[in-house]
Order: sequence, then C-alpha cells, then structure tokens
Amino acid sequence: MNFARKYIGDLFFTTRIYVLAGFSALMFIVSFFLPMLQVAALVVFMIMLSLLAADYFILFITGGKPWAKRVVAVRLSNGDSNDILLQVKNGYTMPMHVTIIDELPFQLQERYFN
Repeated sequence: MNFARKYIGDLFFTTRIYVLAGFSALMFIVSFFLPMLQVAALVVFMIMLSLLAADYFILFITGGKPWAKRVVAVRLSNGDSNDILLQVKNGYTMPMHVTIIDELPFQLQERYFN
C-alpha cells in the first residue's frame, strides 16, 4: 500500500492524456475492420506509453521537487485587507507552468482562488 501511495498516488492525468488514449483506442477499433491501420494504432499507443514513462521519470525519479510555503499573519482582520504571501520554488532544472489552488475557508465566500 505504501508503494502505491508513494509512486502512483501523486499522479494527475490531464484531458490531453485521456484524448490521446481515446484516439489510440479508436484507432485499434478501426484497425479491426481495416487491418492496414493496425501498425499505425500500435505506433500511436507506443508513443503515448513512452511519453507517459518519460514524463513520470522526469517528475518523480530525478529527485527535483517543487516547494511552496504560505506566509500569513497569526490573526486576520475582518475589516482590513489581509496580505497572504505564497512562496513557490522550482526544484527541477527545467521551467514549470503550474496552477496553484489555495483552498480558502468557505466563510470567505470566495470561489475564484486559483
């Protein structure tokens, strides 16, 4: 259980992966009726798997980790604006594009906090 949580628990697949997998599955279905497409379907599937493996290796095996810290006052004021600072550091050797989702308490009635 600990192995699965450590190496598989932090995976997040985007829509792009599902579209590529669906396209690959559709190509295999069509290749059942048109056998000449079977090689192309297999090539698309292998490219998808190799890109997933390379992405997994870069993210989890190379050892770099992103780091984030929230700096906030001990007490927040109801009437004044409160400064909340998010410090984010990239631990990888390549640039990253991230979306930070900071979940606010429901009492603040704020729904757009990305």
